[in-house]
Amino acid sequence: TGFVGKSHGRKPTDKVYGNTNPQTAEFDDGLFFNNGARGFYMTEGETLPGRVGLKPFKFTAKADDYITDVFTDHAVQFIERHADEPFMLYLPYTAPHEPLHGKPEDLRKMFPKVFAGQSDESIIAKVAGHKFRGVSDEMKAYHYAAMVHNMDLGIGRIFQTLEKLGIDENTLIIFTSDNGAQWGSNYPAHGHKGETRDAGIRVPFIVWSAALAASDRSGSVYNGLVSLADIAP
Repeated sequence: TGFVGKSHGRKPTDKVYGNTNPQTAEFDDGLFFNNGARGFYMTEGETLPGRVGLKPFKFTAKADDYITDVFTDHAVQFIERHADEPFMLYLPYTAPHEPLHGKPEDLRKMFPKVFAGQSDESIIAKVAGHKFRGVSDEMKAYHYAAMVHNMDLGIGRIFQTLEKLGIDENTLIIFTSDNGAQWGSNYPAHGHKGETRDAGIRVPFIVWSAALAASDRSGSVYNGLVSLADIAP
């Protein structure tokens, strides 16, 4: 079992972080961040706790590390280590939670008219911190889109890893979210994250496997009520 990403608690739980007892530890492998939000531009020397096979290690960031990529890297490594045995990977990205920190190269690729002539340092400096004072809604939308795009690329790498290892046809993938989008349009639903209108509580819930994709119900849509608690059974 692997846990890569955010543990949204007030403090790290012994079961997730510190417990390396094979009889009671909830996850064998992991790379952990505790809290719901943090900056996406990591600083050189910044550390995150982790473990492999219940053996603790410390990840140390380089100056240009982007945390969504870091989580994807460790998720891919987990899959590669356990491709020959059954595994469960939980990958809760922090993206696209605030602060809105798009990756500079994604911003330049997606919105060249706005960012093509800007250096990484210039892009990062304009949105540094959590409060976004003086940052226009249009700029927030650019960064939000880039954050979602980077997460999409990471999920693509997960699929490519499964295919490369020949285990994509024996893997169930579930993609979902904990809230509706906070920025931009949630059309045709109304509202945003934090609200009890549709757009605050309706989220993507995509279930994929090779068998489902090849079945006569491929691409089917279920319109009933669903909860994340439904995943376990």
